Amino acid sequence: MKPFPLILSALLLAGAFTNALAQAYPTRPLKIVTPLTPGAASDQTARLVADKLKDRLGQPVLVEARVGGGGVVAVDYVLKQPADGYTFLLHSVSMATAPTVNPNAKYDPIRDFVAVGTVNMGLMVLSVNPEVPVKSVAEYVAYAKANPSKVNHGVSALGNLDHLAIEILMRDTGMKVNVIPYKGGASATADLLGGRLQSQIDSLVTMGPHIASGKMRGLGVTAGSRLPSLPNVPSIAETDAGFEVLAWYGLYAPTGIPREAVTRVNAELAEVNKLPEIIERNRAMGYAPLTTTPEQHAAMLLKDMTRLNVILKELNIRME
Repeated sequence: MKPFPLILSALLLAGAFTNALAQAYPTRPLKIVTPLTPGAASDQTARLVADKLKDRLGQPVLVEARVGGGGVVAVDYVLKQPADGYTFLLHSVSMATAPTVNPNAKYDPIRDFVAVGTVNMGLMVLSVNPEVPVKSVAEYVAYAKANPSKVNHGVSALGNLDHLAIEILMRDTGMKVNVIPYKGGASATADLLGGRLQSQIDSLVTMGPHIASGKMRGLGVTAGSRLPSLPNVPSIAETDAGFEVLAWYGLYAPTGIPREAVTRVNAELAEVNKLPEIIERNRAMGYAPLTTTPEQHAAMLLKDMTRLNVILKELNIRME
């Protein structure tokens, strides 16, 4: 037999093996690891996705919380597992910032993990107390520039995403506000309602009812475009072109995972995100499904690593 037919036969056999491997995966239960306690946003999101993925993958998808260390315990656990496509990490945008603020986070999100896809995004809105004489983001920026000592802006904690969002807006527009850190967003919201704060950025699920009742005025959402659930509130990007701060959750696997596994899970995740039940349950949590390719999510991660960490380093924010 001539060499060329032998090579062709080998290539055909290799292709057939790869296709068979892709079709066979998965052959046993999968696990999604989350960094927060059961009932927290990451845990709820993981269980929501796992419940539907099991039907599409034909295997159980277990959810396991590995709590502690500001998320480091979960990350380290996943990195110690075989990169075989059966253990995944569900993590928030803090995946991008933890290595900067947390001295115990020794991992590199780009080097050590493969992005599988985006799961959903949290919806946030910039709101003001109704006594503040502004009705748009542009008026808010102008008012803050004219009255820098009068605008007290509450954040859930220094270095949290709501804090970084207002820092980005200040850098983009040149305005200044007094950033007031709290131990959680609820206390800041109470002070905004009471008039002790002039503004706050927080989740739509928190702010939405107050905006609807007139107790707050919603000025702009942090997504890049208007939200279907809040169509009368513009996006901040309509005033500050390019502004977008998303509280996303993504799915990751250790570097070395077979590409077939990434492709399959990403494809099934995209189908899960189309389900009316998933859309509605996300909405109730203040989220919206967000579907991306692995490459698109990796780009989102890299973008946030670059811009958010610059701010964190400038402000010298570190976990105690």
